[in-house]
Amino acid sequence: MKFKPIKTKGDFVRLTKEQSLKVEEYLLNGISSNDTQLNTAEEKLKFAYNRFKAEYGFNILRMGEYKAFSEWLSGLALDYDFYNYKILELAKEWGQNPTTEAQENKIIMGWWDFLTTKFFKALKKYKVV
Repeated sequence: MKFKPIKTKGDFVRLTKEQSLKVEEYLLNGISSNDTQLNTAEEKLKFAYNRFKAEYGFNILRMGEYKAFSEWLSGLALDYDFYNYKILELAKEWGQNPTTEAQENKIIMGWWDFLTTKFFKALKKYKVV
């Protein structure tokens, strides 16, 4: 199904509800464990958040929770795409339509922050924290 993005100021478009659900599905599918069975969104989010705090919690005071989480993700802590071409494919699937190299670079450079924002929104939505 093709989605019509809602235009906003700047280079990016606002996600529709359907697109947001696709992003959330992607986010949850990237969280797994070899040791623990994770069946629900709440379990996955809680597992990832607790793992982040255990592995990278020392950086929360230094740089703040949001920035620390984004940096933790950029170290490939969870199973998310990191190749530029794949990030751009996903962005297009989720309603972005970059027409210039500068817009593509902005999407690529903002990838980990984008996932971080969606992760923390999901934590609130599922009342994990």
